[in-house]
Amino acid sequence: MESIDTAFKTLQQNLSTLHKLSRNMNDDLKSLQKAIRVADKSRNKNRVKKPQTKMNVDKKLLTFLGHDNNVQLTRAEVMKQLSTYVKDHNLQIKTDKKRFKPNSNLCKLFNITVKSVKPEGMTFVEINKYISQYLTKTE
Repeated sequence: MESIDTAFKTLQQNLSTLHKLSRNMNDDLKSLQKAIRVADKSRNKNRVKKPQTKMNVDKKLLTFLGHDNNVQLTRAEVMKQLSTYVKDHNLQIKTDKKRFKPNSNLCKLFNITVKSVKPEGMTFVEINKYISQYLTKTE
């Protein structure tokens, strides 16, 4: 009976040691994962960002945005101004601010019909595919 008790105590000690070792390894793994995330963030911060180039903008879009003819804008500037238009005209869907329902003026600009817009509306990212037809690279 004593040999069984001794074997049982030895087994419990071994399990306890394994548990501690497992916890230490788990802590080391978490520290390593955190170090990798920090390194990735610093690598992304050091990346040189290429500035967007100005593009020729079609007269129809310039008129819609309220600019004079022959103004060059970056794609980001056009997106920003269209986003501002959507927000100023309260076209965003109240429950999901990432989406909006285009009014008749936007539909005309995007060459779509009001009926063709999905019931859940459009996302701001979708604007990109509709403005591409109005932007051409400068030579």
